[in-house]
Amino acid sequence: MNMKTMKSLSFFLMLLVLGVGFSSCGEDYESRLPELLIKDMSFEASTSSQTQSQQFRNEDMSNFSITTDASWCTAKIDYDTSTINVTVNARGMSEDTDADPYSDRSCVVTITDVRSNNVRSFNVSQKQVDEIKVGQNEYQAQHVGGEVTIELQKNVDYTVVIPADATWITENKNAKTRGLEKASVVLTIAPNNSGSYRSAKVAIKSNNDKIVREVKISQLFVPSYTIETDKFSIDELAQTIKVNITANFKYEIYPEDEWVSSGGRETVSETEFIQKFDVTAFKEKKESRETTVEFYANVKLEEGVYDEIKKTITITQNRTLYIPKDSLHLALGDSAAVEVTNTEKRDLVWSTSDEKEFTVDAKGMVKCIGNDGDGKATITVKSKDGKYSDEIIAVAKKPVDLNDYLKCSWVTKTATKEGVSTETLNFNIKNTSDQSITLTNYSFYKDSLDVSPWDASDISEPLGGNGSKTIDLGTAPTTNYYMTLKYTYLNEKYILGFSKKGVMTIKKEEAPKPSATRRSSRSRR
Repeated sequence: MNMKTMKSLSFFLMLLVLGVGFSSCGEDYESRLPELLIKDMSFEASTSSQTQSQQFRNEDMSNFSITTDASWCTAKIDYDTSTINVTVNARGMSEDTDADPYSDRSCVVTITDVRSNNVRSFNVSQKQVDEIKVGQNEYQAQHVGGEVTIELQKNVDYTVVIPADATWITENKNAKTRGLEKASVVLTIAPNNSGSYRSAKVAIKSNNDKIVREVKISQLFVPSYTIETDKFSIDELAQTIKVNITANFKYEIYPEDEWVSSGGRETVSETEFIQKFDVTAFKEKKESRETTVEFYANVKLEEGVYDEIKKTITITQNRTLYIPKDSLHLALGDSAAVEVTNTEKRDLVWSTSDEKEFTVDAKGMVKCIGNDGDGKATITVKSKDGKYSDEIIAVAKKPVDLNDYLKCSWVTKTATKEGVSTETLNFNIKNTSDQSITLTNYSFYKDSLDVSPWDASDISEPLGGNGSKTIDLGTAPTTNYYMTLKYTYLNEKYILGFSKKGVMTIKKEEAPKPSATRRSSRSRR
């Protein structure tokens, strides 16, 4: 046998051995795929990709292949570690080709043993993306109130949460209505009498608390304000004024004067109030006084918009009965009527606090009768019903030295008649004090001869403070002359002398003494 033949025979025998070996192996292979414990996989909804794995230790998976029936799910076999890895895309992301992220989804993963043609499969599922979508983030209601409808898209059950302090918003649950279902949240808004623009955030929450959507509800404000009366005319008594007000906002009050102050506010209803003002008694010596009270508020009408509101009332307080003057000064023996304003012509009652110093009659005539010249008394006038009253202080004038206050002078005049000039003489006396004297008589002397008119002793004329009197003495004498004048002052008698040269003397008149003959006669008895 040649060499070539030997090589061909060896190669044939080798192929034969190999074929027998392969045949023997194929007949002995048994797939492990049916025996594997393969579980379904479940994924939560997520905004990122997720991967789960199943490992089959010491298993030969080199003959296995794996596929999925959904593009959002991929599956791979790590042959080195005998691990199946399944990855799902993030829900709602751009790489996720599933158009509806808001529903549960599932797919089938298939494992095939390509040698034995055995097939196994398991399910992969992923939960929906829970969502609540609101139509808009802010709704504005009118000041009169009404309904606000919030349009929703949602695939979960939800709860509407209204802040505890937003009592002006309530949910109308009767109006409530799963991919995403349409629903509506209807809120009832009360009229805005809060005094300002207002807002609150309403939360729409999934019942599992995973989703919270906030919606701002705002409401415009329109101020409304009326005062029933803005002018008040009252008498002088201390009293409380009540002002009826309708207002849907809070206000501050600012009285112009201290004699008016706030007496508090009484609430009648949500928008009706009685504002009280306390007025003090009016005791000033004048007819009336007037003041104003300002009502002020700076209200918010809407976001960033404010309005200043100012209202004013006028209060006039009038004296019904009053004495314009504070005091009345009288010398001893003097009388004067008290000036009084009695606007309602009421019957009056007069009284004095010290009858030993001053008296007053039913018509308000006051007389000084005190003997010390330094007395005081309060003269009071009241309406007969006692409702109104006023008073004046009567003061006795202190005696003064009339030497400093009585001023005398001679006044001569020249008159021409038919070419003949005649000079006449007048005597003038002026009282520059604030007290009265009473002139009783005078005597005019020429060279010591009394040439007074026959009626000179009958003057009896008061000469009040800052008063004056002129006496016509006829033709002026060419010789020496002088004047004596008698007067009474504070129940005392005085004699004033005034010489031609302008020298004035005053002395108290002495009481006449009993005659000597009369005293002797009495003694003889």
